[in-house]
Amino acid sequence: MYDPLVDANPGRAQPHAPSYWADTAGSPVADDGPVRGNEDVEVAIIGAGYTGLSCALHLAREHGVRAVVLEANQTAWGCSGRNGSFARISGGRVPLVALIERYGADTARQYFNEMRQALDTTRGLIRDGNIDCDAQPDGVYKVASKAIHVESLKREMGLYNDLLDYPARFVEAADLQAVHAGAESFGALHMPDGFSMHPLKLAWGVQRMAREAGARVHTGSPVTAWTSSAQGHRLVTPGGVITARKVVVATNGYTSRQLHPALTGRILPVHSQIIVTRPMSAAEKQASLPGADCMFDTRNLLFYYRRLPDDRILFGGRSAVNGRDAENPLHRERLLAALCRKFPALQGIDV
Repeated sequence: MYDPLVDANPGRAQPHAPSYWADTAGSPVADDGPVRGNEDVEVAIIGAGYTGLSCALHLAREHGVRAVVLEANQTAWGCSGRNGSFARISGGRVPLVALIERYGADTARQYFNEMRQALDTTRGLIRDGNIDCDAQPDGVYKVASKAIHVESLKREMGLYNDLLDYPARFVEAADLQAVHAGAESFGALHMPDGFSMHPLKLAWGVQRMAREAGARVHTGSPVTAWTSSAQGHRLVTPGGVITARKVVVATNGYTSRQLHPALTGRILPVHSQIIVTRPMSAAEKQASLPGADCMFDTRNLLFYYRRLPDDRILFGGRSAVNGRDAENPLHRERLLAALCRKFPALQGIDV
């Protein structure tokens, strides 16, 4: 598994990692293939995940800039194509109460509103591009995995209601069983905004929109050298050199330390892994996740999970510390054990 703290680069034209998403996405949309020859452009974007593709689309739509996107492997090869599939109001791991204490109520409101706008942008992309990405109805539950977490969730609900004027609500344990059965479900904070989708289909849909707007997306085109001068930025790829007036780095947790000196020490990847069960029987579904909403729990190293449209359960959480250990079967076993603790009826289920 590529890890920028371990490996020099992510490779070239590597296939998507084996995953449920890659297996169920269907045929990829067209791209522009590898770079062939040298070219001068106004904006080059490194990375064809959500950030790079959305940037290219909005530059074309709002500024008339036809950007060139350079992707080392395949579109959404990184976490944009293999993630937990949730689009929700989220901006990090700082709890709302800590955000208010640290920065004040006004800043917390602005931050929250910006996160809501980000979610609306995602909704707008799916709507405007008619992207068929299996988007599910809204609904997010933050589930109390221990009884002692209930009161803090109720206090959090109060902050959403009173400070942010947002209609979060607390769901008692008995009522929660209708959507989240099993153990480790002592109540939940419900957020009415947030949905799940097929992440790789979403990325392919945004790529199609970006190319229709005039952007180009070159896959199999890793940036192997980057120098800057008064004439612009010189990006070397195996197929040619792109000279750009401006460069957008959209490589997220996959940013190599060797990409550019200004990026050294700025990225700390956090690994997460996901298992997907076989399709459940009606009885197993009723005893685990009768609802299809987005779920995550109150653990510090949280688990996130949902029932997929084909009645499988997707279950994810933190895993290896670095890429060298990512293939260790211990991480898969730990996720499966955690899944069965939450939902004892699934003991022994294949993943």
